[in-house]
Amino acid sequence: MEAEGTIVLPPWVAFAVWLRPGVWECMWVNLNALVVEELSVPEYLQFKEELVDGPCNGNFVLELDFEPFKVNWEWS
Repeated sequence: MEAEGTIVLPPWVAFAVWLRPGVWECMWVNLNALVVEELSVPEYLQFKEELVDGPCNGNFVLELDFEPFKVNWEWS
């Protein structure tokens, strides 16, 4: 188990923990109340984006478009 990402936005500290290849667990700790809660990946990514952009107010976060990288492997 290894912590790959840590985000600090007082009073919260969020962690992304790498359990094994392809398996992540996200959690955050309220430092005032000393409470640990599990986060979903979208919640973790939203919290991470708020570090840079401020509150998201329900907007989409970290959306990736892989369409330009699709390759057509049809052979003639």
